[in-house]
Amino acid sequence: MRKIPSHPPSRSVLGGSGHARPNRMFPMRPMKSPELIDTIVRAYDLTPNGDPIDLGGSSNLNLLFSEGDLGYVVRVYRAWVTPVRLEAIQSVRATLRADGLPFTKIRPRADGRTFIPFADWLIEVEPFVGGQDMSSWAQLLDGMRMLGTIHTVLSVMAAPVLATSDIRSKN
Repeated sequence: MRKIPSHPPSRSVLGGSGHARPNRMFPMRPMKSPELIDTIVRAYDLTPNGDPIDLGGSSNLNLLFSEGDLGYVVRVYRAWVTPVRLEAIQSVRATLRADGLPFTKIRPRADGRTFIPFADWLIEVEPFVGGQDMSSWAQLLDGMRMLGTIHTVLSVMAAPVLATSDIRSKN
């Protein structure tokens, strides 16, 4: 019995029929390295307090850069996330923010770009927002209301055209 992966394969793994080619590996989760950290610090003009903390994540590398009283979360996407797809993700977040939902705004570089490439990965930076566990029924109810609002906003939003063409071009 074949094990089905829980994540989409990279473009190089899929054959023309959409089936996985044998003897190919899925892209690995990005790993923290001195070169990666240096690239992020220079590109976004960060002055971190110490070594960034890996926040976990099954697909992306999520790093917390502490900076004084502030902090930034750096998201390093796996190789299957294309620039077009990341622009679509950022567009969806912007739409949700415009509707009053509490989504953070991406921190652009000085040149206005909202992400940068590094190796086979794409990197974006956003402010760190601390949270708390939803440990009471009232908090869970508030969270469910917010989730309902997100679904309502997304139900009337047209998918970004480039994102749908990016997905179709892989099939």
